[in-house]
Amino acid sequence: MKASGQAAVHGVGAPTIYRFGDLNIHHTQVFLSRKHVYAMVNKKPATPQHVLVVPTRPVKRLHDLTELETLELFTCTREIIKRFEE
Repeated sequence: MKASGQAAVHGVGAPTIYRFGDLNIHHTQVFLSRKHVYAMVNKKPATPQHVLVVPTRPVKRLHDLTELETLELFTCTREIIKRFEE
């Protein structure tokens, strides 16, 4: 994982620009990209290993995600946690 010195993991056809609210996030800031979510290191992390796992589709609330988007969000979150614990 890029955050811990490993290579970034990007899905096939990953975008070069990601959206986070009104911000454009360059793909070099993203260390994991899937169809429905991506993960990036916060520019000013609150704690070491603080990352953001973000849905690719803009939604106002967590419960606005589809079941598949929710599954991928939490699956990727668990994957990231495991990799940090290694």
